[in-house]
Amino acid sequence: SAFAKKYPKYAKSVVVSVNQELGDFARGSVSFASDEGGGNFLAAKISGEWQIVFDGNGQIPCSLSKYGFPADMLFDCAK
Repeated sequence: SAFAKKYPKYAKSVVVSVNQELGDFARGSVSFASDEGGGNFLAAKISGEWQIVFDGNGQIPCSLSKYGFPADMLFDCAK
């Protein structure tokens, strides 16, 4: 539902795969059935609601550690 909120135009075609989930943190991939691209995502549960804090194909910023992500979810972040 977080992706449907962020990308309402693609709400009916978004496909989310969660590869890692630990407590209030998740990492995975997202794609759109309409071939509008996709990429990786990191999400954190903030105030009881899942929020996407990063999505795309670019380098994952190490600054996401401020959310408290487990180190193994940010193993490939760009410093």
